[in-house]
Amino acid sequence: MLPTVREVLEPPVLAAGDPHVLSGADRLDHEVRWAHVAEIAEIGGLLRGDELVLTTGVALPRSDAGLEAFVTTLAEVPVAGLVVEPGARVHRTAPGRHGARGGGGRAAAGRACGAASRSSR
Repeated sequence: MLPTVREVLEPPVLAAGDPHVLSGADRLDHEVRWAHVAEIAEIGGLLRGDELVLTTGVALPRSDAGLEAFVTTLAEVPVAGLVVEPGARVHRTAPGRHGARGGGGRAAAGRACGAASRSSR
């Protein structure tokens, strides 16, 4: 049995980051086949589906349109979720139907369309 997005976010080491679900809370029970760290925006072609994609966002597109295209590509794979660490480059989630605007945060989107966010410390 594979862990779900919800279960991946529950361990103390991740809970310590104070994740917040921004969107897709109703789909957090989607199973995660693999966790994949990615620092390239063109990751979609390397994925097979049901991955939880983790990124600092350093290589994500700078424009809202570019971020929307990135999240849409992941949703089309479809991934289990996307987790983005807040930092100098990322202060909010991607706009549009797959993500939600919010304060600086760890965000997830995709097949599970779960969005987890945490405040920058």
